[in-house]
Amino acid sequence: MPEKGNHDVTVTLPSDREIVFTRMFDRPRRLLFEAWTRPEHLRQWWGCEGSRLTLGEIDLRPGGTRRLLIRMADGSEHCFHGVYREVAPSERLVYTEC
Repeated sequence: MPEKGNHDVTVTLPSDREIVFTRMFDRPRRLLFEAWTRPEHLRQWWGCEGSRLTLGEIDLRPGGTRRLLIRMADGSEHCFHGVYREVAPSERLVYTEC
């Protein structure tokens, strides 16, 4: 999804176990929520340069899990997983990530 507008990210540490990233996008909330919660959209942008998302499993509900697997250019794979804590479509998404 091409971006317009402000590219600044604000990072805050509300506690010793939380990191909050805040960034403004010039896009409808519905589209941004889908970009974060639908594997077919995550495959288009999630990861770092030279990587690709090869697995995206999302159970989008409080207590549901997410599991993402990226493959790097060198062939190594890295799995990320977490649990959804809050899901308010187009409003708020809170999850853990390991």
